[in-house]
Amino acid sequence: VTIPSTGVDLNFDGIDDFYQITYLPSGPTLQPAYVASNQATICPNTGGCWVLSALANWIAPADLQDEDPFPAGTYHYATTFDLTGFVPSSLIITGQWAADGYGANIWINGKPTSVTTVDPQPGVWSNYAELASFVITNATCPGGCFQAGINTLVLGVSNGGIETGVLLQVSGEAEPIPEPATLGALAAGLAALAVLHRKRS
Repeated sequence: VTIPSTGVDLNFDGIDDFYQITYLPSGPTLQPAYVASNQATICPNTGGCWVLSALANWIAPADLQDEDPFPAGTYHYATTFDLTGFVPSSLIITGQWAADGYGANIWINGKPTSVTTVDPQPGVWSNYAELASFVITNATCPGGCFQAGINTLVLGVSNGGIETGVLLQVSGEAEPIPEPATLGALAAGLAALAVLHRKRS
């Protein structure tokens, strides 16, 4: 199952090809998420710098410099993935992520997963200096996380008023829905076994 990691910029225009910002401190919005080209030099304090990944890049409301100010409040970064042809309840999402901010959480189809960064408290440098590993299954969300067809994944983070951004490297595996011919063969096999059982009885 293809679930995009953050910071994929196939046409090198500085904008993430798969994530959009859907909420800012000012309220709902729909605007591009920018790949942070200066991510290797973002060091908010003496606690550490933004952790780097070979599989993903940081994204932010703009291509920021160190200590660029952004309004305090909540930011949401959203993407979609398609489960057409797969059994939704079988999906397992694994990955690592970090966020410059606090109260970070991942939502699937509007449901909280309770997946946080290293420490959800304000002012904790390890949220952005370390990658937090996670596993999301259908049972992670109340009432189930996944649905047939298009699904939405949202990364949420609260900013204290300086720089902010998120980094997510992620992958997913799910069982394919059996082809009709396979189901027919299975049904025929079960019927043959039933006949055989009756003859032996």
